[in-house]
Amino acid sequence: MPKSIKFYGRLYAFQFLYQGIRLDSINQDEFQDSINEFEVSLETILEEQNLKGHLNKSSKELGKITIENFIKENEIVYKEISSFMHRNNFDNLTKVEQTILMLGYYELKFTKDSFSEIINDYINIAKIYGKQDSYSIINGVLDSAKKSI
Repeated sequence: MPKSIKFYGRLYAFQFLYQGIRLDSINQDEFQDSINEFEVSLETILEEQNLKGHLNKSSKELGKITIENFIKENEIVYKEISSFMHRNNFDNLTKVEQTILMLGYYELKFTKDSFSEIINDYINIAKIYGKQDSYSIINGVLDSAKKSI
């Protein structure tokens, strides 16, 4: 089944943020430079993962908007996401899991998209990039978070 434009926008945002760009001091010019560099490397990443051709202009734009808005709320998201961790400490999770959880929580809290769509898309991203059980951690934490929003 083909994924939605929103899924690929979320995938774009995940791939960008996973690179570890420092978000606390990035200005608009640095952000645009980072996006340009990222898009060059993204083509190779997508080709390696048999996803080339799925990420269209609309998905990229949606991903960029998600990233820009996430950057504005990054500190709040980081502070709050830990409260939904039941068995794990957020800092002990893999970088993939941390990035997915922060993006997922950001979207649950600050966008009007369907909670189930957001959670399902991030579970699917975890199945692609995470460890074998990452998707269940993502599901549990985001499901817990949605109940408090």
